[in-house]
Amino acid sequence: MAIDFSLVNLLENANINFGERFLYSADANDPQLKRIDEELEDLKRISDQGGVSVVLAHEGRFGKTKKLGFVADHISEKLGKEVLYCGENNTPGACNVVRYDLKPGDIIVMENTRVHEGEEKNDPKLANLFASLIGLNGKAVIGGFGKAHRANASNVGILDYFPGYLAKSQIVEMDKLSVWAGKSDRYSVAVLGGIKKEKITDGLTGFVENYDAVIAAGIALNNIYKAMGYEVGSSIVEDGGKNYVEKVKKIMEKHPGKILIPNTVIIAKKSGDTYEDAKKAEISEGVSPGYVIVDSVLPETAINSLERTVSEQGRIVLAGTPGVYTSGFKESTTPVVEYMNRNRENSLILGGDSVSDIESGGLKYFGRSSTGGGSALHFLSNGTTPVFEALKRNKEKYQI
Repeated sequence: MAIDFSLVNLLENANINFGERFLYSADANDPQLKRIDEELEDLKRISDQGGVSVVLAHEGRFGKTKKLGFVADHISEKLGKEVLYCGENNTPGACNVVRYDLKPGDIIVMENTRVHEGEEKNDPKLANLFASLIGLNGKAVIGGFGKAHRANASNVGILDYFPGYLAKSQIVEMDKLSVWAGKSDRYSVAVLGGIKKEKITDGLTGFVENYDAVIAAGIALNNIYKAMGYEVGSSIVEDGGKNYVEKVKKIMEKHPGKILIPNTVIIAKKSGDTYEDAKKAEISEGVSPGYVIVDSVLPETAINSLERTVSEQGRIVLAGTPGVYTSGFKESTTPVVEYMNRNRENSLILGGDSVSDIESGGLKYFGRSSTGGGSALHFLSNGTTPVFEALKRNKEKYQI
C-alpha cells in the first residue's frame, strides 16, 4: 500500500533558519532508547543548521514515569555534543529556560510529558502550555512513531498552534510497514498476542479484513472463547474496564473460519510475578477459577497456514507473543518464530519489546521488525495514524 507523503509537510524538505525553534515530539518509551535513536538524524540536522530543538518525549504511563535526564545524556553521547535537560515542561520557569538560556544549535530535553494526566487525553490547555515553550513563531516536528496511534497533547494538540513537520523516523517506519498493510495477492497470516484492547479494536478487526488467516492469542483469544461460551477462569478479557465479547462475536460471524482457534491451552495459577501448577487443558472443558491461559498448542489449521506462507513466500506478522513467553511459556511462540525465520524477508514482528522478549528466551529471530507496537498495528489495520491525519489537517491550515 503506497503512502502519499505529499499530504503532509516533511522536515526533510524544510529550510531550517538560523535560530528557528522547533518543538520536537519524540518517544523514549523503550529500555534501549532505540526510538530516540531514530530521531538523531533529524535532531543533528536541525542543530547543524542553527535551529533549536525542544524535545517533548514520554516514558511510562501517567503515575508511573521516570525523569528524562537519561534521555538527554543518551542524545548527548550519540551526537557528541552537550544536550540540556529541564526538569519541567509546562511552567513559566520552563518557558524562561527555553527563551533565554538556549542559543542556535542547542538541543534541550524537557520533562516527561506523561507526568500530566492530560497528555494522553490530548488536553487542549496542556497542549497550549507545551506550545508556549517556543511561542507562536515556532514550528513542530512530530517524530515518535511508537505513539503515533495516540492523539496526545504533545504530538497532536500542539499542531493547533503552528506548522508541523513529519520527522524522518515516521517516514521510515511507515514505508517499512506499507508492504504489510492492506490486502495482498500473497497468502498472509497474522499472529495476535498481548493483553491490550488494540489487539482487538485494531488488530483483529483489521487483519480479518485484509489477511487470509489470523492466529489468535492473548486478550483476543480469551474474548473469542467467551464468545463461544467457554469459561476462561481468571484470564484477562477486559481492558479499560470493558470486555470485547460482543465485538469478536460479530467479527467471527462475518468472517467464519478465518480466525484459527486452539483447542488445547496451557493454564496456570498466577502467584505474584510467577506462575504455578502449569498444565495443558482442553478449552471445551473450561478453565477453572484462579487459573489463567498462559499459552496454547497451535491447531493443525495454524500450522498449515504458516507452512503455506513459507512455501508461497507470503506475509507473516506477529503482534505480541502468543504465549507468556517471558515466563517460560514457549509452546506456541517457538514454532511461529521458526516459520518466520524460514520466510525472513516476508516476516515482521511489531514492537521492539517483542523481539527483545523472544531473544531473551534464547530464540533467535532473523526477520524484520518495527519499533512501533500499537502504532504499527493501527497503521497496518487502518493505513494511517491519528498523527498523520493531524498533520494533513495542519498542512491545510498552515500554507508554508
